[in-house]
Amino acid sequence: GVLSIVFAHDRHASAREITNSALFLSSPSSTFHGRDIFSPVAAAIACGLAHDEVGPPLRGIELASGSEPEQLEANSWRGTVLNVDHFGNVITNFKTSQFACIDSGPFEIRARDHRVTEFRRTFGGAPAGLCFAYFGSSDYIELGMNQASAAAFLGLSPGDSITVET
Repeated sequence: GVLSIVFAHDRHASAREITNSALFLSSPSSTFHGRDIFSPVAAAIACGLAHDEVGPPLRGIELASGSEPEQLEANSWRGTVLNVDHFGNVITNFKTSQFACIDSGPFEIRARDHRVTEFRRTFGGAPAGLCFAYFGSSDYIELGMNQASAAAFLGLSPGDSITVET
């Protein structure tokens, strides 16, 4: 899941079970844990509460596969769709720092039966309906379309496999 990316980039990261009920709201609802439990605990940590006061460390954490691209050949990698935003842009797990060459050289991103070979720095630089790659604000390569949903066009959802060739 989401924490797999954190653990992949920081081997010293830890996770804790939230058991200190003194940090919870007085009567947490059964449906809004993000609001009633996670938010007050995050606020307490932001105000200086020591992590160990939240609860015991979680042991035996299993990381989701796909947090890092897998190199298939010299210039070929298999990656994963991390997320699709509300505009239909596809966020991949290809870090821009690892694949910076796609903004100036030939590349091909394969997603299902589609091939994306165009790079654009901005959406305004792409004609309507063109599916293109760009460097997203989260430092990952993203796939987008000007005035359309790349996810719908490509048929992609979080967890789907994609490949890059440079």
